[in-house]
Amino acid sequence: TRPSNSTNEAQNTDQKTDKSLQEYAGTNTAVTFTSDGIINGQDEHRQIRITVNNTARTLEIVQGYQNTVINTYSFANNQEAYKQFLAALNTSGYAKEKVDAKVKNPEGQCPLGIRYYYDASNVENFPDNLWSSSCGKQIGTFGGNFSDVRSLFQLQIPSYNTLTQNVSLN
Repeated sequence: TRPSNSTNEAQNTDQKTDKSLQEYAGTNTAVTFTSDGIINGQDEHRQIRITVNNTARTLEIVQGYQNTVINTYSFANNQEAYKQFLAALNTSGYAKEKVDAKVKNPEGQCPLGIRYYYDASNVENFPDNLWSSSCGKQIGTFGGNFSDVRSLFQLQIPSYNTLTQNVSLN
């Protein structure tokens, strides 16, 4: 069991999920963080997508706008590691939505920057369409700690920087 503190409890009430993320560690869930590059030509456009579940951690390099995966790297995971990862995401506000978001639809937003997407499958009441961008905190619907969430996902992939060094998002 984790120690209770008022900060974590307050964050949990801001989130739409009925239970904390780590309670999903033993279920068929997956969480995903996607970095979507500048809006450029189909052949040059790239995304970096990291998906984590209780059996695997996967990095995918995606080309274009039709979800064509050009490279995949997978690493084993286990339920306890996943539980700790989900607990850290929960503390970082991974499921927190900005209720007063000025720009809710990411389409066409931050065209010369990077858009970041936050997804969860099989997580009850997870907010739809969570996103943020490198163009500032004013736009987007994600209300959590961006830098912590990004780092937590990148740290799930051994040699992340080496595996993505030739991927240009801008």
